[in-house]
Amino acid sequence: MKRKFKDVVGYVFGEMIESGESRSRRAGAEDLEKAVSWQPDNLVSPIKSTIPSKISRWRILIYYLAIVSVSILLIGRAFELQVIEGGNFLSAAEENRIRVRTNHAARGVIYDRNGIILASNVPGFRVLLEPDFLPSEKTDEVVKRLSEILGKSTAEIKRKIEQNKQGEEVIISTDISHEKALILQTEENSLPGVNVEISPIRVYPFGAVASHLIGFVSEVNKEEIEGSIKEGIPYQIGDFIGKEGVEAAAENILRGFNGYDLIKVDAAGKKIGALLTTKARSGKNVTLSVDAKLQKAMYDALNRAVKKSGSPGAAVAMNPKTGEILGLLSLPSYNNNLFASGISQTQYTSILKNADRPLVNRVIGAAYPPGSTFKMVTAAAALQTGKISPGTKIEDVGVIKLGDIEFKNWYFNQYGRKEGFLDIVGAIKRSNDTFFFRVAQRLGEDILISFSKDFGLGKKSGIEIPGEVAGLVPDGVWKQKTIGEVWYPGDTLNMSIGQGYLLTTPIQMASVTATIANGGKVIRPTIFKTETPKVVNSNVAQDDYINLIKEGMKQAAEPGGTAFPFFGFKIPIGGKTGTAEIGEHVEPHAWFTAFAPYDNPEIVVTVVLENAGEGSREAAPVVKEILSWYFTNR
Repeated sequence: MKRKFKDVVGYVFGEMIESGESRSRRAGAEDLEKAVSWQPDNLVSPIKSTIPSKISRWRILIYYLAIVSVSILLIGRAFELQVIEGGNFLSAAEENRIRVRTNHAARGVIYDRNGIILASNVPGFRVLLEPDFLPSEKTDEVVKRLSEILGKSTAEIKRKIEQNKQGEEVIISTDISHEKALILQTEENSLPGVNVEISPIRVYPFGAVASHLIGFVSEVNKEEIEGSIKEGIPYQIGDFIGKEGVEAAAENILRGFNGYDLIKVDAAGKKIGALLTTKARSGKNVTLSVDAKLQKAMYDALNRAVKKSGSPGAAVAMNPKTGEILGLLSLPSYNNNLFASGISQTQYTSILKNADRPLVNRVIGAAYPPGSTFKMVTAAAALQTGKISPGTKIEDVGVIKLGDIEFKNWYFNQYGRKEGFLDIVGAIKRSNDTFFFRVAQRLGEDILISFSKDFGLGKKSGIEIPGEVAGLVPDGVWKQKTIGEVWYPGDTLNMSIGQGYLLTTPIQMASVTATIANGGKVIRPTIFKTETPKVVNSNVAQDDYINLIKEGMKQAAEPGGTAFPFFGFKIPIGGKTGTAEIGEHVEPHAWFTAFAPYDNPEIVVTVVLENAGEGSREAAPVVKEILSWYFTNR
C-alpha cells in the first residue's frame, strides 16, 4: 500500500509531491464558481448609490472599448501560458518531483520492575524500491547492482518487483547492515527508485524466557493500515505493530511517530536536493510489575519439570495485595526475536505444526479442570452461607453412592483407607473428597455456581495482555444447550472438587489463591507496576472463614498434609494441591498453588502441568523451587 504523505505531514505547495505516483488536487467546477461569485452573507450597504440616473452614450462607449481591450489582453496571455508555454511548464513539473523517505520511529523500551530491559531497539535499515521512479531501461542495471551490494540473487529481486502491484513499493531487503546502507546512499543517484529507510529492529534480551509475557511485533498488514486511518493516526508500510503480550497491550504507549525526509529528484530519480527533514519521535517507555530475575528462575524450574514429564505447563506469580504479576510463563515457548527480525515461512510453519502449540499462552489462554485447588471456593461458599460451621465434622466413609454411581475419596481409591471425622481445616489439609461431596449436597449447584463467579471464575480476569479466555462455570442451562442433558446431583458433587465440566485458567486460580491470601478481596491482575490495586470484589467471605481456609492450606504443607514436598520448608506457606482427572487411561493435570509467607503473604505462585500426574508430586516441587529462589534472592 502506498504511503499517503499528505495524511501525515500536510501539504507542500509549489512542487509535485509524489511517492510512487503523482498526487495533486485540481480545482473543480464548484471551487471555481465559489471563487468568482462569492459574496458575504447578510451584507447590506447603508450607503445610497451615487451613480447618476443618466449616463452619456460617449461615456458608455469608452467603458465598452476599455473592457474589450482588457479582455483581449487577458485571453491572449492565457493562450500563451496554456498553449504556447504549457509544454514547458509541464516538463518543469515532471522534472522536479519530491520523494518521501520515511524514518521509522523506535518503540519505547520495556523495563521490569527493577529497571532491567525486557525489550529495546537496535539501529536497522531496510531497502525499498519504488517502480514508478525506475526507468524500464535501467531496471537490469539497478537489479544487478542491488544483487551485488545486498548479496541477493537477481532472480529473487526481479521476482519481488514483478509481484508488485501497480504503484506500490517493493521491500527488497530488511535488516541490512549500516555499511550496506551507506553504500546504497552513496550510490543513490545511480540507483533510481531505490530507497533506504531507517527501521529500528526490536530486540528481546530474554527471548523464549519471557516471550508469552512480552509478546512480539511484526510489520503492519493492509487491514491494520486501513483500520488505523479511521482512528486518525495511520500506520504506514514498514511500520511495526505489537501483536501479542505487552507489545500489543501497550501499543499506544510504545508506538512512536515517524520522521520524514523530503527529497527533490528529477524525472530519472536522481537526487537534486533535500527540502525538509522531520525527526522521528520514539515511543514512551513502559515499566512492568514483572521481576525479570524471578521470571528466569521460574523458567528454569518449570522447564526442568516439562522436560521430565514431556508435557506442556504454565506458571504465574503475583502479589496478592496489589494484583501485580511478578512472573508469567508458558511452556513450550518460542523465540520472539524471530518475529521481530522477520520470521521465515519455514520457521513459522514449524511453530504452527508443533502439537504442543508453543504460541498459546497457557497462563491466560488455556482452561483446565482445577481439581482440588477449587476446594478453596467450595469451602468459602459453605462457611459464608452457613451450610457448615467452623466446628462441623463430617465422616469420611470412603465412598458415596448416588444411584448406581460411586463417588470415592482419593485416599480410599488409592489405599483403601478412610480418614474418619474431619472439620473444614482437616478436610483442606487432607484434601478429603468425601467431606466436600457432603458439603456440595448441602450447598446445591446454584450457590456453588454463584460463589464461583464471585471469585472471578467463568469470566476473564481483566489482565491487560490479549488472548485471555473466560474458562467455564457450567450450569443447567449450559449443559442442556451444549450436551442435551439436565443437570444431575452428581454434577454438583464433581464440581465441588474441581472436576466435571468446570474449567479455569492458571491466572484465575492464582487470583483465587490471592483472594484467600489477602483476606477475601478479589483483585484484578495487572502486568504494570502499581501500588493501587483494582478491587473487583471487596469481600467474598468474612475474615474468620477466610482464616479457616488459610489454616487448612497451611496444614496441607505440614507433616500429615498432602503437599509433602513442603514439609520442613524454611518459610511457612499456605498451599493447595490439585490432581484434575480428564478421563480414563490419560494422566491427570497436576496443579499446585501457594501463598507465602503465611502470616504476611507477598507472593502467590500457581503451576499446572498438563497430563503429568499428581499435583503433589509434579507441580508442588516446581512451586517449591520458585519460592526457594524468591526468598533467597528477593
